[in-house]
Amino acid sequence: MVNQNVMNRGKKPTVHDVARLARVSIATVSASFNSGPVREKTRDRILDAAQKLGYRPNLIARSMVTRKTHVLGMILPWNNVEITDAAVTSATSNSYGLMSLFSSSNSEGGERACIESLIERMVDGIIFLPKQNPEEDYGQMLSMIRSAGVKVVLIDRYFNEIKADSVVTDNVKGGRLATEYLLKSGHRKILFFMDSRKASATSDRLEGYKTALAEAGILFDNDMVAHVGMGENARNVAKEILSRRKDITAIFATSDHLAYDVMLACKEVGKKIPDDISLIGFDDILLGPHRIGEILNPPLTTVRQDFSAMVGQAIDLLISKMKTNVPDTGEIKNIEPKLIIRQSCRKVMVNC
Repeated sequence: MVNQNVMNRGKKPTVHDVARLARVSIATVSASFNSGPVREKTRDRILDAAQKLGYRPNLIARSMVTRKTHVLGMILPWNNVEITDAAVTSATSNSYGLMSLFSSSNSEGGERACIESLIERMVDGIIFLPKQNPEEDYGQMLSMIRSAGVKVVLIDRYFNEIKADSVVTDNVKGGRLATEYLLKSGHRKILFFMDSRKASATSDRLEGYKTALAEAGILFDNDMVAHVGMGENARNVAKEILSRRKDITAIFATSDHLAYDVMLACKEVGKKIPDDISLIGFDDILLGPHRIGEILNPPLTTVRQDFSAMVGQAIDLLISKMKTNVPDTGEIKNIEPKLIIRQSCRKVMVNC
């Protein structure tokens, strides 16, 4: 038999061996492996022959013919284990490899450098979580990707002014869930604690905060919104506010990292959570086998983002765009958030 002879020679099977065993031409084998016009029965016979021989097509040679590498690129501002693991799982299940780059490891222009690197490596598509730095031209970055013939889907961010397909958490709903929980617990002086970035996620969480206040008949007070400026220490900002504003009974921090800074600030100014200040975060970040909110003291009530679902839908959308070659429509897909109640909030008496 052909496969036995190949094995006896101790050589790697070639496309010639596959063609001989499948009783087809070499051109037909090549077309079969490169998604060419081959009848289904013939393709099955070729795949069966390749499996018997232990043949694996040369991916580099195939990519030169098809101009496809079957590798996806992903750009993140930091390493989020949940996002990375979900992306690897989703890409692999769709027979793609994954190359992840972290823009935070680069100096100014890091995101642009990551894009250039992935384009040079001929990835077929890119999942991109932009920092939304106001000094960067993201329209130009996305044009750079598209000009290279590469499809892109954004995660956790979207742009109102740029047409790009995105998969994000429903941050308006998440902001409303957090604020409603505090309101139902009797709090009326709720500080919204945010960083200074103009990210769509933060803006939407603020919108949810405002909506919940309005539905409760409470006027929005801009003085109850605290910004941590670029280069500022979030813990110091929180300490200054807590020392000055004695009326605040609850804080809604727009990330678990900011919530941790608030915890440190409370400890330094002698306030206990939740006895003196109720605290709620956002993200429910996975840290090793545990959520960061589970290991804080007290355990943090927060709004969980389903990063796995977000990335899975983003990769499905990206592969669909690659197959159909449809242009970006500016579609925004929302993933449901979930309120995770732990021990950092308490009920207070409502003043009538």
